[in-house]
Amino acid sequence: MTTPLKIGVIGTGMMAERMMNSFENHPKLQITGICDVNEERVNELAIQFQTTAYTHYQDLLDNETLDIVYVAVPPKWHHEVAKAVLTKGIHILCEKPLANSVDEAAELLTLSKEKGVVNAMNFPLNYEEGTRAFEKLMHEGYVGKLRRVELRMEFPKWPRPRQQNSWISTREQGGFVFEVAGHLVQQILRTFGPITQVVSDLELPDDPTKSETGIFATMTLEKGANVYFNGITNTAGTHSQDIELTAFGTEGTVKLSNYSNLSAGKVGEEMTVIPLDQQVRTEELIDAFVSAVEGKEAELYDFQVGYDVQVVLEKLRKI
Repeated sequence: MTTPLKIGVIGTGMMAERMMNSFENHPKLQITGICDVNEERVNELAIQFQTTAYTHYQDLLDNETLDIVYVAVPPKWHHEVAKAVLTKGIHILCEKPLANSVDEAAELLTLSKEKGVVNAMNFPLNYEEGTRAFEKLMHEGYVGKLRRVELRMEFPKWPRPRQQNSWISTREQGGFVFEVAGHLVQQILRTFGPITQVVSDLELPDDPTKSETGIFATMTLEKGANVYFNGITNTAGTHSQDIELTAFGTEGTVKLSNYSNLSAGKVGEEMTVIPLDQQVRTEELIDAFVSAVEGKEAELYDFQVGYDVQVVLEKLRKI
């Protein structure tokens, strides 16, 4: 039997617990230690996953022999924690955004190249059928010549009810642009190519500690078309969110709603729903990461991708 790869987890929030369930069920991984400053929380999960609990990431890195570390701390701490992991020469999977600023992201990108370790971002939309089908239609030329792309986001309540924590609504490291738009910016870069210019009008509340309440931005693609980003929070409605990515072309339109509902139509015709497999594919990312650690080819979105997204996010946020 092959010896499992030992993985450590730093940060034990909602996303981390979801990923830990996938790590636990993976035949080639063993959760060797987990870390969080919340002692009660980390001890609870250590019992659940039958592993060792730490309250400081450096203790985890110094006391355990690790092949991989998954970083899931709040964005403000990504740089510090990821830098410590990379300095140890450990393969790293990091939550988005890569860091809390472009300068921090650049340093992590450089260090990851120097250390030569496998590095990847958790951009899960790359492994889901909705975004894959959207990209496929674009590359097949379904819409003809691209005229414009529209990204619309509405959150009746921010933070979303399922995501209550101390940082998600702060201007420093929270807000829907940082937390949610990064996923879509990455998909836009992947599907349509580089963004060369960003003009952003950010709506900010009077409280200087609170995150944005709205945005209207224009992102110009290297290929010439514009991406118009319209986002708002605190609106009427009881739904969690409404997110749409729509591509308009000379021959047709393709719309992806809430990541998994795809529709398309030719100019002058009705939009038609395209059936999709709705399965969440977290395991594909983990399989790919393990394959890369084993020296095999794998579909991963590395720190270069994370850095490219960070550049756009910083221009959108203008903070």
